[in-house]
Amino acid sequence: MRPCLTKILPGRHVLHFHRSNVVRYYAEIDVKRGENTIEPKLEYFQMPSLSRRLVWGETPENRLRASEKFTYPVYDAENRKRTDTMEIELSIEIRKDAAQKDRHLFQYDWRIIRNQTVISQGRKSDTGTEEDSETRRFQQVLSSDPIHNFFISYYISSLSTEFTAGGEYKNLP
Repeated sequence: MRPCLTKILPGRHVLHFHRSNVVRYYAEIDVKRGENTIEPKLEYFQMPSLSRRLVWGETPENRLRASEKFTYPVYDAENRKRTDTMEIELSIEIRKDAAQKDRHLFQYDWRIIRNQTVISQGRKSDTGTEEDSETRRFQQVLSSDPIHNFFISYYISSLSTEFTAGGEYKNLP
């Protein structure tokens, strides 16, 4: 054990360790006047997301749909712990471009519902060819609150794609 280099005022505090954009560890500590021995018990928190991959020709219809419901703990901007719910629905479709026979159209649809409120839904389209040698990546923040971003992202490599919709932690100072 060693002494803390930074003075901590008496009271309840929430510590966090930012592991990645989707994972944080949190611990609540209670500091009293005088000397304290603090042993934070870190609790694992993960923001929900849903990802699916589709390759041209793997399914007869070249499309897929997925949905999942999540229940997860969060701390809000005032450091109050609560339980949130999120439902994520997504679909991907790949089809030949009628105007340009060597191109394929990739269509992404999503809906994100947080605590029974739709926070985002929409459609994004892109194109690609079998000869594309570079992987193209796209990410867009759709909605945010003081602690979290809600996003979609995808990549296209030749005639395959992976699509993700979900939440992530913002980088805090």
